[in-house]
Amino acid sequence: MEDLQYTLGEGPTLDAGRTGQTVTESDLSTAPATRWPLFTPAACDTPARAVIAHPLLLGVVTTGVLTGYRTTPGPLPPAPRQHQDITRIARIALDLLLHTPPHALTTGMGGPDLHRAGVHQAVGILSVRLAISIDDTLLRPRAHAWRHDQALPDVARAVITGRLRLDPHT
Repeated sequence: MEDLQYTLGEGPTLDAGRTGQTVTESDLSTAPATRWPLFTPAACDTPARAVIAHPLLLGVVTTGVLTGYRTTPGPLPPAPRQHQDITRIARIALDLLLHTPPHALTTGMGGPDLHRAGVHQAVGILSVRLAISIDDTLLRPRAHAWRHDQALPDVARAVITGRLRLDPHT
């Protein structure tokens, strides 16, 4: 689900990260089409039916987002207990992140920052090749991934290895 949001450039995790506010949707199938026009229909093709995205805040700075999904629609259990639990888990996650040695973050599954390094490399390659801004360039592999139902990191690898050349006019 996180790769889906990153590929499409929209969704609850990105909104929570951008605003620093908790984002909830108790039923993805009835979410307004204007909220996440690409993410919502794609998410409904998965088992996810409800979502909560809680920012990991260090003062006023959002350092990450803790996102949870449910397979059944419906509101979260009554506040304040559920909200307190989510806030507590987010604080623990942030504490763990801040106190984990950097080398430990880049071992095993690739670490949070290295997971999308290939995407950034591919965007750099395309930006130079197409002579357009980084922001405009990122839209092209995202659109290609969405159009061809591929993961954005897979599209990035294809660009880097030369198996995929995105035309400046498409």
